[in-house]
Amino acid sequence: MKLWCRAAWCALVLELCALPVAAAPPTGKPAPAKLYTALKAPSTKVRLKAVELLARSGDPAAPAALVPLLADKDPVMRASVCDAFAQMRMRSMVGSIQPLLTDDNELVVKRATNAMALLMVPVAVRPLDDKAEHAQLNPLLKTMTTEGLAKHPFVELKTLPPGTPGYTVMLVVQSVNVRTEGNTSIVEVVNSATVAELPANALRFSTRITAGAAVDGPLTPALEKELAEDAVRSAAPALADELSAWFAAVQ
Repeated sequence: MKLWCRAAWCALVLELCALPVAAAPPTGKPAPAKLYTALKAPSTKVRLKAVELLARSGDPAAPAALVPLLADKDPVMRASVCDAFAQMRMRSMVGSIQPLLTDDNELVVKRATNAMALLMVPVAVRPLDDKAEHAQLNPLLKTMTTEGLAKHPFVELKTLPPGTPGYTVMLVVQSVNVRTEGNTSIVEVVNSATVAELPANALRFSTRITAGAAVDGPLTPALEKELAEDAVRSAAPALADELSAWFAAVQ
């Protein structure tokens, strides 16, 4: 019986090797079912081959199937999955890889460190010129957006010296507009973010979020300021999510 199982798994390895799987970004198409079956094989060789091919498959379901193997008892498997996530540029898996930085196996620590280096995105956040028209709101926009970005483990918030590779996010409150609808006073704030890649300072991405706050009755200058700040607080998390989604897709 053991000889039969061993022969069967060896045959599966040969079958896996023959599968037409090419390196690709997520395509939405499922990988062959045999690859997922092979992840549960008793043979390390079979499981390693399955991990390798799933990493190249482009199947968006592959990362979730590989996560449990980060806790595999075999350090070679744990290291292999770190390599797979790095190959797939799966930045969303940074939080799953981080615990392996203190693994008791040297190979796993090395591969986890390498994967983190490839998957982390160094980002510096700064408000636009303080002389901008609505400059008093820019520090609040920076604080709230930075807090949102910090919730994504693959975003490495840091100061980037000149000549350092990474990305800078420039934030600005573009406009504050006041209008009325009947007895209701509405303050709308347009917030924007622009991403430049360093060291060339090349524009890569920009987005804009408009948010508003309202109150019954007329506005005083103090109330207008309060509503504008509420609008910035409302827009910043959405702005951070859009930025994080773009960073997650960066190759």
